Amino acid sequence: MEINRSVVKQQAKALIKNNVFKLFIITVIIGIVTGGGMSFSGVGSGAGGVFDTNPFSQSDSRSDDDSDKESDKGSDYKNINPYEEFDRDYFNDFDGNGRVTLVKAEQEIPSGFKWVFLGIMGLFGVFASLAGLFLSPLQITLKGVFLQLIHGNNLSFGDGLSYVFKKTFDKNYWAKFVLNLIQGILLTILFVLFIIPGVIFTYKWRFTEYILADKPELSFSDAMRISGKMTAGHKWELFVLDLSFIPWYLLMIPTLGLINIYVVP
Repeated sequence: MEINRSVVKQQAKALIKNNVFKLFIITVIIGIVTGGGMSFSGVGSGAGGVFDTNPFSQSDSRSDDDSDKESDKGSDYKNINPYEEFDRDYFNDFDGNGRVTLVKAEQEIPSGFKWVFLGIMGLFGVFASLAGLFLSPLQITLKGVFLQLIHGNNLSFGDGLSYVFKKTFDKNYWAKFVLNLIQGILLTILFVLFIIPGVIFTYKWRFTEYILADKPELSFSDAMRISGKMTAGHKWELFVLDLSFIPWYLLMIPTLGLINIYVVP
């Protein structure tokens, strides 16, 4: 049976009618909880710039000839300080080539503190990444909120958010956790080594999360196998369906991302 993109989108619009903002907020909250740890990924590299305390350590812009000329002029330059606009306490003596070194910040920030700071930020990054990994099953249960609409059960905002957390941390938590972990590792390897197979298997396992959200008693391998059967012969149609959303994504630029309130649900 061929996928009719127009019918699929019409059905989706009917299902989310009067629920768009609620579904968007729930999705954003779960996205922050499961992906917020990534915000620490750049802290280590950024911290390096905090301790870069020698902005004048580049090569001398004045040539040796210029220095000799100024020396020959003797008393004419005796009372002139070309760096008088700066607080001289920030600088040490000239090194003979006209370069100066900023030392005050280095004196105020011990090298030991620098490594302690970087170490703490690194631990925050590791902790946040692990937290995101163990909270990732929330994304699977989030699919269950949308499936509730398909089943005719329109949850309120509070009930929807409560549903996600309660259904995530139940006896079937580890099946969801392992599914995310195994599928993520396999897809990463496929994309790194073979891009096209990576795309194919992405669509082959397209519905694993929905299947496990709908039938939480299944194992992660059963969910992957059933999704493979469902998408057999339909991978290209699903790919084209995704391409049809590109104009919506382009609208993110002029709407400053506000269009996502409608598009995400």
